[in-house]
Amino acid sequence: MRPEVQPTMEPSGPGTFAQVSDASLLPMRPQDSMWLQDQPTNLMIVNSVFTIDSMNLDTLRQLWQERVIDLDGGHRYRRFTWRVVRSGRRLCWQKLDDFDLARHVIEAPGADRIDSRESLQDYVGTVAARPLPRDRPLWQMQIIPEFVEGSSAIFFRVHHCMGDGISMVPILFALMDRDNPEVEQFADPKPVGAGKSGRSKLAVWLWSALVGPFVMLRKALALRDRSSMHGPECSGVKRVAWTDPIDLDLIKKVKNALGATVNDVLMACVTGAFERCARARNGKPLKRLRVSMPVNVRWPTEPLEMENRFATVLLKLPAGVSDVRERVFATKRRVDRLKRSVEPMVMFGAQNLLLSLLPAGFGRRLADFFGNKTTSVLTNVPGPQVPLSIGGRRLRGMVFWVPQRGLIGIGVSILSCSGQVRVGVIADTVLLPDPGELVAAFEAELAELRETLGL
Repeated sequence: MRPEVQPTMEPSGPGTFAQVSDASLLPMRPQDSMWLQDQPTNLMIVNSVFTIDSMNLDTLRQLWQERVIDLDGGHRYRRFTWRVVRSGRRLCWQKLDDFDLARHVIEAPGADRIDSRESLQDYVGTVAARPLPRDRPLWQMQIIPEFVEGSSAIFFRVHHCMGDGISMVPILFALMDRDNPEVEQFADPKPVGAGKSGRSKLAVWLWSALVGPFVMLRKALALRDRSSMHGPECSGVKRVAWTDPIDLDLIKKVKNALGATVNDVLMACVTGAFERCARARNGKPLKRLRVSMPVNVRWPTEPLEMENRFATVLLKLPAGVSDVRERVFATKRRVDRLKRSVEPMVMFGAQNLLLSLLPAGFGRRLADFFGNKTTSVLTNVPGPQVPLSIGGRRLRGMVFWVPQRGLIGIGVSILSCSGQVRVGVIADTVLLPDPGELVAAFEAELAELRETLGL
């Protein structure tokens, strides 16, 4: 039986944000403030782990200071030195003149006992359920200097209010050594957008305004998922797991054989994994499987800033399709239909309008109403497909876990990087006591698909 790692942390309660009266405060935008709705059972914190060749704490602090905090004179990623405060009833950003990096980049408490994949999973799951201190910028980086086989593990936590996945990816790659043009492209990205099928921005917004009420009504009337992996309550006790590295070339062979995309194949395997878990637990197939999925709504010409600029859409996955190939085809049809629709723009516009007009509590309940219809949060983030290093240390692996809200107790995160794919699962123990079950089911689904295609 492996020893349980019990971390000792700084202030463990969420606390409250300081009340400040200062003309230099920067009001927080609605799309950022909507993620400051942490609940005791679900925190809006993105957790990630990457393993590298051996590194010590001082080196990590120096690299983070030079490559992230001081980048562009400290302006590129300034939210890392700003804390969240209240000014009256408004949430605002306040620059900290006494910002201390040593309070954010630390050695993991009990690091000498985190010496295996299992103990790291225990530690991450325990800490993932703990809020970040609210008297400072909402992020933290912990290093485990001596992990396994001459490696170090870096555990990075950042609150969702600071930015979405699209804006966070460049930050991590800014930390990487820029000895390849592809890394440079990720670390210093050009304007990026979701690709709006050649339609003008005005046309998209006009069409979104026209069909928006019908889209919202359809979502409001959608039935809530019913299964052993969804609601009615979460406990707040979290566990995490992740797959072994999966060869991206294998996924490409599968998608080429089926005329699909890498994303279609991976999402179909996630669907199959949920099906397998449901059958293993109660012998019954899933009747419905919806996921809450973030979709980037930046226009292609917009500069990429550290912010939240995405819509949360509810995607119905093809539960009940038994054939693994047909599941890929069905997934592709649904994802393609979503790509052609204006639903993401409708959801983004609606969430910002309602958050601007309604009291914060009502806005949170409305967001939970839609989110609670889904079983899981699902996100897929691509990275550069070249070898990576940090301060001359080889990056061995990277995985992250997306936060959930309301009654959603399972998060599935897909990351492709350096020719490998890793799937991370975080789960509330009431709904899925061992997220490793879902990880194993994903790997089994991919193996069956590969065998069916003769690959």
